[in-house]
Amino acid sequence: MRRSRGVIVEYRDSGVTFDPSNASEHPIFVSHAHADHASSFRKLNLVKYATEPTYKLLENLGWKNLGNWRPISVGETVKVGDIEVRALNAGHVLGSVQFEAVTPEGTILYTGDFSLGNSY
Repeated sequence: MRRSRGVIVEYRDSGVTFDPSNASEHPIFVSHAHADHASSFRKLNLVKYATEPTYKLLENLGWKNLGNWRPISVGETVKVGDIEVRALNAGHVLGSVQFEAVTPEGTILYTGDFSLGNSY
């Protein structure tokens, strides 16, 4: 794991990036619709995973060029090479999730922001 304007998890030839502010060579997972976490949504060529409410909030805020979006739901797991990423409820804002990244070397829990109770 490393941090470089987002959190990057890599294992061998596989990698994922959580909430990057710049382009990434790996698929991107966006935790929620606040600009400091979702700015990578504007990068057209990148595959981005986020919940449908996160996507809809960005769309309703007038964000353009939201292409290459892939929906992920709470409890759903996406496999990227040797890494499995599961979305878990974060309770911070509507559609917010934290991500559990499981690799053969271990597990990492990434949360952009969270609340102990639902704050929306």
